[in-house]
Amino acid sequence: VGLFVNKKIKKTYIAIDISPIYRSKAGVGCYTKNLAGELSQIKNRGPYLLFNLEEPMREMASRRIFRFVSVIRRILWEQLLLPLSLWSKGVDIFHSPAFVCPIFKTCRTVITIHDMAYLLYPDKFVNTYRRYLKFWVPLSIKVADKIITDSACSKRDIVRLFRISEKKIEVVYLGKSRDFQPITDKSSIDNFREKNNLKRDFILYVG
Repeated sequence: VGLFVNKKIKKTYIAIDISPIYRSKAGVGCYTKNLAGELSQIKNRGPYLLFNLEEPMREMASRRIFRFVSVIRRILWEQLLLPLSLWSKGVDIFHSPAFVCPIFKTCRTVITIHDMAYLLYPDKFVNTYRRYLKFWVPLSIKVADKIITDSACSKRDIVRLFRISEKKIEVVYLGKSRDFQPITDKSSIDNFREKNNLKRDFILYVG
């Protein structure tokens, strides 16, 4: 468990599960990394805690076994070790950035549900992970005090699929990394077009 806290400031303690950073560099991992990074730049933000569970070794011979072990460890972390840690540290508000939160609540809880793809496009998901989400997301939605989602479309999907009040969900649009800036050097754009045989107008898809 990783823990960072400014003990000199006596304010509301906010905790974030940053485990997604260690599971993936894209998607939710990228979201969580940037969230924690931007929070660290806020002055007078008060104390906050960062908890994480390291993933098992990826050198396992079988990918299927790795996924199974990973999900089991994740459940034990989220539903047993994490709530005990939140309680022992006296956390007031907990934010889970990756769909699922502890069902045994020890403090007020916020979860980010990025989309409903695992229900709307189940064939795009690994079976183990889809079953994990299908079981734990509905329970997390029930116990969470507030839900954050990335778009108005995802908010409508959550309301429709789980029949919950719109008032419980807040749409918070995703930002961008400071690494992404407008390109002012026209020649670099022309060189990129020429190298990749692109027409004057084109769409760059990275999803």
